[in-house]
Amino acid sequence: MTDDWHRVDAPRADESREWAVFLRDAPGDDLTHAGSVSAPSAALAHEQATALFGHAAATIWLCPADETRRFTRRRLGAEHDTDATDDRDDEHRAGPTTAGGDDP
Repeated sequence: MTDDWHRVDAPRADESREWAVFLRDAPGDDLTHAGSVSAPSAALAHEQATALFGHAAATIWLCPADETRRFTRRRLGAEHDTDATDDRDDEHRAGPTTAGGDDP
């Protein structure tokens, strides 16, 4: 891995809402993250996700990217070596959750 990665704080060029796409290939399989699409509504995001990722999926889940939260037991950031982090010492973190719903 190189050190050429930099955090991007600028807004995305496409101002449509970004949707994370998760797929389940068959009933009982785990969900896997397939990618993301940009669309102003869940219905249009579903159309795009189906065209791009849905060829073999039994189930497609769409999550608004701005509503998605990431939690980890590792300390992240340039000042921490994530390979050397002892996960047992990190405190358990929790945050807000949101329920899904229909598009406005």
